[in-house]
Amino acid sequence: MKVTGRIVQRLPAWVRLTPLDVMFSVMGVLGSVSSLLGLSEPSSIERVLPWWGSLLWSLCLFTGCVAWFIGLTSVKENNGSFVLRRMPALIFGLYLVSLAAVAYGFAVIAFAGWTGIVPGLLFMALAGGTYLRRVDFASRFREDRDER
Repeated sequence: MKVTGRIVQRLPAWVRLTPLDVMFSVMGVLGSVSSLLGLSEPSSIERVLPWWGSLLWSLCLFTGCVAWFIGLTSVKENNGSFVLRRMPALIFGLYLVSLAAVAYGFAVIAFAGWTGIVPGLLFMALAGGTYLRRVDFASRFREDRDER
């Protein structure tokens, strides 16, 4: 086995199963923390929303990404299957991230006009993806609870 294969095998199960989710949640935490600390200012959000709206957006993104990350870290192996043990945190995090991505997408389009369509749609796609993921997990969670 190659070195990269051995490295990947040593990663926690939750990282191997959901590498994109882990990457997006970490990127969201870093972006929201830098915004909250004033290290970066998303100009579209700053210009479209009042100061408290920008703060609320950053807090929503931070809380959502942290909850998403907490939910992801709860993946455990059980008889060859993988089980999410903190599903409510994961679902809540995905909900907040969807809201933050929609707000940012609209802010980019409102601020930049036609030149903001492509970057705005990228955030809308992120919002759609996290929304679909949340709906999927929520329906699975309901089914699991109904079976008990």
